Amino acid sequence: MNARLAVAAAAVVIAAVGVYLILPRANGPGFQSSPSPTLTPASPTPTVHEIPAGGPLDAGRYVLRPYMTTAPGLEVLFTVPDGWDVFGNWAPLSPKGTSAPAGSGLAFLSTGSIYSDPCHWSKDGAVTATVGDVAVGPTAADLANAIHAQTAYTSTVPVDVTIDGYTGKQLDVELPSDIDVATECDKEAGTSEGSYWMWTPLEADGNNVYAQGPGERRHISIVDVEGDRLILMHNDYAGTSDADVAAAQAVFDSIEINP
Repeated sequence: MNARLAVAAAAVVIAAVGVYLILPRANGPGFQSSPSPTLTPASPTPTVHEIPAGGPLDAGRYVLRPYMTTAPGLEVLFTVPDGWDVFGNWAPLSPKGTSAPAGSGLAFLSTGSIYSDPCHWSKDGAVTATVGDVAVGPTAADLANAIHAQTAYTSTVPVDVTIDGYTGKQLDVELPSDIDVATECDKEAGTSEGSYWMWTPLEADGNNVYAQGPGERRHISIVDVEGDRLILMHNDYAGTSDADVAAAQAVFDSIEINP
């Protein structure tokens, strides 16, 4: 009887050992514990600054509200390097300004009509640029096609563009270099030099940019934003350095639109 119990006990021990051998061991070969998940910290949201009163800007992210007539409350956010400035509430400028021969900058604009002859915009003795003689439809494509159809300056064929999720058209325009704007173009009241206007503004405070110099190159993006048409433009010249062109492009690429 005792011999049978001993045999049975031995069998139980062997079985237990067998079970132990086939179970994975946490510290043995072939066992891989699940790694703890690695959490990637979220990138901090940059602080958005209001434009200070006067003086060059420190590097950082800023907000403008340039469409107070056509789109009240719409915000345009952008990031600039040290030394940039802002004209009015609608035109970030590089440290060299936007004038020829080497300037660059941006402008946030709107229009409902353009001039077929930007040098001779005065009609019936008008002493200020008002409504252009070429009316355009309400969409980004309407305006881009109307600009491209003009012969007073050269332009590329409009192509599709998306800015901060909003779609529209983009084209490059080069203003003429063989016109003496100061002496040949129509003059506004109270000025001694002529002005070259591509279009007229819709904003009550007159957001608009006349030709900043001969051969000015305008990179124009026109986007439809919830029923409003925005013109987002940056400019340069053949004499603008590659570094300054790249800096203006970087500012433009940082644009965010908050309707």
